[in-house]
Amino acid sequence: LKAFALEFNRQYPSGFLKRRRWLPEFIKSKEAENILKQSGFKSRHETFATIHVDLRLSTQELRKNLKQKWRNCLNKAEKQNLQITRDPQLYNVDLFLHHYNQYKNQKKFQGPTLEFLREELAIAKVFKNAFMVWAHLDHVPVAGMLILIHGRSATYRIGWNSELGRA
Repeated sequence: LKAFALEFNRQYPSGFLKRRRWLPEFIKSKEAENILKQSGFKSRHETFATIHVDLRLSTQELRKNLKQKWRNCLNKAEKQNLQITRDPQLYNVDLFLHHYNQYKNQKKFQGPTLEFLREELAIAKVFKNAFMVWAHLDHVPVAGMLILIHGRSATYRIGWNSELGRA
């Protein structure tokens, strides 16, 4: 780990707008955390969390496992007459990325650039390793998310929602 961290540091030095991250779940010990700190990395545990959801569970079991607040939000959303569609061919990728970029600018967060996402999706499209999910209200897109597929798993990549979508 020490040799890797030092080489990583050498190949990709930190600097202005050059953020490097280690996912906290990969740092399993105090010793590993100390090695990373000695190699010039800083600890920031508040960035995000990863969860795994077993979709083999019944809908009832999945709902039961949600926190009450999320269950209430889901119940409210289901009453809104949203149309949920899946776009496995990525036909509407330009519109999706347009909405994502607006959302990113509005919320002022760092995320992948449009150029990077276009390249990533071009490759994913060849291998059929991505799909988009859209939420429409009265035929107007109010939210979307991009899912990447890897093996028997899938990962939420990016998403966006409008004011109406949040409501």
